[in-house]
Amino acid sequence: MKILKSILAFLTVGLFFVGCENDTPSKSTYRPLFEAKFKSPNNNVYYNTGMPIPVQLAFDSTKIESFKLWLNDSVIVNQHFGGRFFEKTVKSNDLTFGSHRLTLEAKLKDGKVVKDSRNIRVLSKTEPERWEAVVEKALPHNTTSYTQGLEFYKGELYEGTGQYGRSKLLKVLKERGVTLKEVSLEGQYFGEGITILEDKVYQLTWKAKTCFVYDVNTFEEIKRLAYPTEGWGLCNDGEHIIMSDGSHKIYFRNPETFGVEREIEVFTNRGPIGNLNELEYIDGKIYANVYTSNRIVVIDPNTGNVESVIDCDLLALDHRGSGEVLNGIAYNSVSRKVYLTGKEWPELLEVSFKK
Repeated sequence: MKILKSILAFLTVGLFFVGCENDTPSKSTYRPLFEAKFKSPNNNVYYNTGMPIPVQLAFDSTKIESFKLWLNDSVIVNQHFGGRFFEKTVKSNDLTFGSHRLTLEAKLKDGKVVKDSRNIRVLSKTEPERWEAVVEKALPHNTTSYTQGLEFYKGELYEGTGQYGRSKLLKVLKERGVTLKEVSLEGQYFGEGITILEDKVYQLTWKAKTCFVYDVNTFEEIKRLAYPTEGWGLCNDGEHIIMSDGSHKIYFRNPETFGVEREIEVFTNRGPIGNLNELEYIDGKIYANVYTSNRIVVIDPNTGNVESVIDCDLLALDHRGSGEVLNGIAYNSVSRKVYLTGKEWPELLEVSFKK
């Protein structure tokens, strides 16, 4: 029994000292898990323009020598620093709409460089106007045409259609809906949006990452251009080929090389608008079908801000027949009329937009 009591006493004392040792602060207990990081903003936070963006940085003051704070590609703070916290307010009204990146780059006393970053998004503070599409006239449209692109050029109507094995480029007699000229894509290509610039027709393909370029007068192929994304919609502003890829981004491409010269992100005051499909450029604005919906958004090409949303619910209900979704916007700059249709719709609709 004495032996057992001695053993228990020994274990109790041992556990006491172990417990005391664990409760004693050590250097590792207080060692920071970081050298430099953001405390705020959180990643992927939205700010409406005009709202202040508070930036808070935290440092291990025993290690930090200096730091830089980047906003996109510009340094907005560059200084030696020996404290634990740093704060700065970024003005959101100085930023374009869309995504921006804050990057912290800290130099430590041992020469090491550590980084942390945050993405933020700036949105308009203005609610888009609400418009409605009103049908002024209904014209025939070929129900075998799976419309992917629709455009007037010098007063004549052109159409790009989709589906594997059925994709075509068409010249159409608007009043009767009959085909005047056509060229078919090879079976492995799913045709998408079209646009016409300087007598050249540009026609995207969905997944083949190939843009066909034709002579508008003969429909003879001139060349093929490559791009790295899916192809959805096309239009042009007289200088750039403007392209959507099904995301919330729109790309402004060089018509000769198809290289991206700039891009915008499309947002309302509430967030990004994705599924941007068929495009049309009308009086300095980009009109875009929102795929799977009966909505058209009117976009500022400089900022990506959605200025208006056009409701086409009643139009689609009354005029699509057994066709699929709304897809096809064409502006006739000669008559100044706008036309809408959809995939395999029986009608081409002359419309006006009313608030």
